[in-house]
Amino acid sequence: MEAVTAYVVQAAAIITASAAIYAAGAIRSIKQQVSTNTQRSKRNAQMLTGRNSHLRGALPRLRRIEQKVLGAVRTVASGDEEGQ
Repeated sequence: MEAVTAYVVQAAAIITASAAIYAAGAIRSIKQQVSTNTQRSKRNAQMLTGRNSHLRGALPRLRRIEQKVLGAVRTVASGDEEGQ
């Protein structure tokens, strides 16, 4: 019985070590993917906007863009009224 117990303990240790190694590799891979995606997002945002605005929230940026567009529309509309 003692031999069987030793065998089971050794097998459990091997399985646990293998699982830990696999989990560490998976975590490392996920971390690298997240880092790569974050860098790509920052680079894309900078190319699109001309500045590093990646870390700001999306809603404030959308509000600023909306205000710029509405301001431009108002400017064009007021120019049309003056030209008539």
